[in-house]
Amino acid sequence: MSDIQKLHKVIESLEEQSSKVNEFSGVLNAVNSAKSEIVSARSEFALLGDEYKKLVSQSSSRFDEYGQILSGLEERITSIEENLITKDQFDVGVEKILHQVSDLDFVTPELLEASMISSEKNTAALISENTNKLHDVLEKQQSTIETLRSLMIVGTLTLGSIIAFLIVLAQV
Repeated sequence: MSDIQKLHKVIESLEEQSSKVNEFSGVLNAVNSAKSEIVSARSEFALLGDEYKKLVSQSSSRFDEYGQILSGLEERITSIEENLITKDQFDVGVEKILHQVSDLDFVTPELLEASMISSEKNTAALISENTNKLHDVLEKQQSTIETLRSLMIVGTLTLGSIIAFLIVLAQV
């Protein structure tokens, strides 16, 4: 074998190794790319984990709040249940009310009409009586007014006479 052939073999070998190096370089680039994606994904997972921890913490505190609210509601329901009456108590109360209603006296239409007629008669009698009393009072007032007029006239005449007498005396 000649040197040229050996050189060709070495070149072929180098080309073969070069292609293997290129393939390895491509694989290495793919591995490095995958590694950077894994690192990126790891940091994103870390962020998601932190957010998840916050959400779990918030949910836990809210569950605690809701637990307290539910406890308060349970106490209120218990209090309401204690204040409720039983069916027997309700039945006794209904019987008492029905008994009281049955003891009431109801006004019939006939009784109402009779009462209205009686009331109207009494009212008319009172009005008539008061009208007569009013007429009597008016007559008495009229006679009193006439008496006062007469007294005023007599008083005025007496006063006039006294003034005239004083005038006559003053001239003398």
